[in-house]
Amino acid sequence: MSDIKLMNTRQYDLKTWIKQYQLSPLPGIGIRINGVILNDPSSALKASISSLTVHLTAGLESSACTLVLEELEGIPDATGPLPGSFIQVHIEYPKPISLFEGYISAVTLSMEAGSPPQTTLDCLDLKGLMMHNRFSGRGNQINCLAAVESILDQYGKFSAKRDIRIPSLNMPLMEQEMESDYDFVCRVANSLDLEFFILQGIVCLRKPAAVTTPVVVLNNALVILSFSKEVCLSGQYGEVRVVSPDTEHKQSSVTSFSDAAKIGGSQTAADIFARLGVEAVHTSIEPWIETKPQAAERAAAIARRQSMKFVTGKCHSIGMPVLSPGRFIEFSGISAGLDSVYYITAVHHMFNQNGFTTSFEFAANSI
Repeated sequence: MSDIKLMNTRQYDLKTWIKQYQLSPLPGIGIRINGVILNDPSSALKASISSLTVHLTAGLESSACTLVLEELEGIPDATGPLPGSFIQVHIEYPKPISLFEGYISAVTLSMEAGSPPQTTLDCLDLKGLMMHNRFSGRGNQINCLAAVESILDQYGKFSAKRDIRIPSLNMPLMEQEMESDYDFVCRVANSLDLEFFILQGIVCLRKPAAVTTPVVVLNNALVILSFSKEVCLSGQYGEVRVVSPDTEHKQSSVTSFSDAAKIGGSQTAADIFARLGVEAVHTSIEPWIETKPQAAERAAAIARRQSMKFVTGKCHSIGMPVLSPGRFIEFSGISAGLDSVYYITAVHHMFNQNGFTTSFEFAANSI
């Protein structure tokens, strides 16, 4: 379906997207439900698309999509938009770009006087299904990678495409509890400092910032409709200490927040605390830690995650479908306080009668 892969390492030219936006502020939207193309001449599935909102995230929450259709025809049947149906969404801009793959979680029918009937499809990605299923059993010590692969194998086409990069070094054995598949994989991701998200139907479980090349350089203020940026010391620390209470495998490690790779600038919150003479120590007790390398990795993971909350922001721009979570973006020549490189944590694409716009959330650990 898609000619443009958002999981690549390419940097796109802003001028190209500005030109395309001016030519087509409201691109064509393609919808497939259980493989049937909406409004295809050979399909009974017909409707006018009133609005589309796609929320993509590199966080642990599920990505989502809300589609509002008017005068929907061709339901109910096996190919219609019923709860549980497989849905794929792409846009023509000008080449097809896949934005969302998942399932329909809810269907709402509504009508107001003087307006045509509307059908709202609320959709979630694979994570929504994983929240309702439980693979794990209590008391089993199991290799993290083997457990994750076994869980994903259950979901067929929803998990057929994967980008799983779990580091083999210091791989812990984790006890599976009576928890959902979603909760277990999230626990693995948190323990190993991995991102767990789904993009273009690809299940990603990998180290953060896997692609360092900015997806685009925003160097024209005309593409930005609004932005905000916050730098906050609240919740930040100068160093992290990881301790294992296990008397047999008692280990500890100390990691300075200054040791984390700097994103955004040269001064971290740890640098500010040091200048102020504040220790700002965070201690984490981790029962599963058995070796010193594991303790060191865990301390570095906590430092990295917390430091990325030091600088946060939001930007609303013209529609740019190539923006995706898990990539970097650069502002240049926009504002002295904004110009820098940031990590994209979430993207929201919005289509309605007024056009196509994109909002995204970004983060950094230094100024």
